[in-house]
Amino acid sequence: DGRLWFPTVAGVATVDPHALAYNPVRPPVRIEEVVVDGAKRSLTEELVLAPGTEKIEVAYTALSLRMPERVAFRYQLEGLDSTWIDAGTRRTAYYAHIPPGAYRFRVIARNEDGVWNHEGATLALVMEPRFHQTGLFFALCAASVVLLGFVGYRLRTARLRAEHKRLSALVADKTRELKTSNEELAASLRELG
Repeated sequence: DGRLWFPTVAGVATVDPHALAYNPVRPPVRIEEVVVDGAKRSLTEELVLAPGTEKIEVAYTALSLRMPERVAFRYQLEGLDSTWIDAGTRRTAYYAHIPPGAYRFRVIARNEDGVWNHEGATLALVMEPRFHQTGLFFALCAASVVLLGFVGYRLRTARLRAEHKRLSALVADKTRELKTSNEELAASLRELG
């Protein structure tokens, strides 16, 4: 009749595969803990991470009383991952060296019969930037470049003015010398002639 018989310590057990019930219940998903650089963090609506955070571990689970070992997961860090990451039965997500910005971690699960809970659980993460990654730093760098260009321009024009002044004085001296020489030559020619 299709039933399976198994010997056990307490006697014989029978299982009718046709009588196994389909589980239509979507497994409720929950984020259990977040570990940042080896230290546990409390779960809040938005987890703000300090500049220079290296490693993040997010532990999650889904409640299933029938076959918890067959519950499968997918997760995604929106803003970083372009697609869902199939984690299988693993219940921890690992991330390292996340760039500064705002992210949303999402995890979904399916029960042993393939019914997905697409709502899942979410956690907002904000990775604060280091000073050299901020807009203020880039603005200061741009202002420094403009200031250096302006100072370079002013120094160059001052040097050109000084060179112009020196050359003008030299031309004036040579012109005076030439005029004096011409007057002396004219006086010598008048005495001779």
